[in-house]
Amino acid sequence: MRRAPLRRRARISKLDQAFGPIIGGVLVGALGWRSIFHINLPIRATALILAALPGQVAAVLTLAGLAAAFIEGHAAEWTSTQALGGITVAIVAAVWLVVRERSAPHPLLPPELLRSPRLPSYVGIGVLLFAAYYGLVFTLSLYQQQDRHLGAAAAGVQFLPSALPIFLLPVVAGRLTRRYGPHRVVAAGLALAAVGTLALAAVPASHPALGIGIALALLGGVGLTVGPQIALVIGTVPQDRAGIASGLLNAGRQTGYVLGVAVLGGIAATPPGLGGVRHAALAAAAILLASLYTARPPRAARAAHGRLPGEANAAELASSTADDRAVTG
Repeated sequence: MRRAPLRRRARISKLDQAFGPIIGGVLVGALGWRSIFHINLPIRATALILAALPGQVAAVLTLAGLAAAFIEGHAAEWTSTQALGGITVAIVAAVWLVVRERSAPHPLLPPELLRSPRLPSYVGIGVLLFAAYYGLVFTLSLYQQQDRHLGAAAAGVQFLPSALPIFLLPVVAGRLTRRYGPHRVVAAGLALAAVGTLALAAVPASHPALGIGIALALLGGVGLTVGPQIALVIGTVPQDRAGIASGLLNAGRQTGYVLGVAVLGGIAATPPGLGGVRHAALAAAAILLASLYTARPPRAARAAHGRLPGEANAAELASSTADDRAVTG
């Protein structure tokens, strides 16, 4: 019963990763760059009104404060009023969140989930992966438009080398997961993406389009991670907590999205142009290598049980997702 909504969420995530830059480029070209922010306002406002939870407000303020601190710290100085103000807001909101969650009768996250030995690691992979990928998407979008003088739609089309593997690789991921286990498949996807970021850091100034295309094709290896990662997350919790665990993964990914844009966008600003892209790519490579370390399987669990907790469910869910994708196209 729980697999259908999880499979739908996996498909939406794949479509967003693969074709988001292209759709965004068309939207910006037609309505201006501010439209990508305006489209989220009614959605977020409705969610906050319906939820009306102090914990969610504190979480939003924490993330907003961190993002503002990173952006202003790179743009001005880390001792500037804006940067220090963002850090202050983030710290105060984070303390409020922790205190509120510890005393709330119905916290956002059940305490037993936070005590899970592997759940934080699996969610952390999503945070780091999305920080690296979307931070580079943002950086490259600015480079393509400001330095190569491409239109928004044309800049979006440049991401097809990564969009296609992200959309198609989950079909292969299901079969690989069934044979090798989800940890190895997630690690392979992260390793491919890390190679892509290193290739991006070495793009020659004489042929930037070709070099970026090859790097993006390798970066598209993240398509291997989508299904197995979701399945690993829900495999660490009881069945009645699967929806909460999946929602936590999604929240972690969006957090990585925001922080990746703030951090890598700031790094790419100095120096401007292709040099900044290379610096951002090196930072993204470090992030992906950290996520690769996080994805390692616990040796003790494998030695004791032969198969890691959640691997059977992960293989089954990833395979069924791939089969659905192959049938429905």
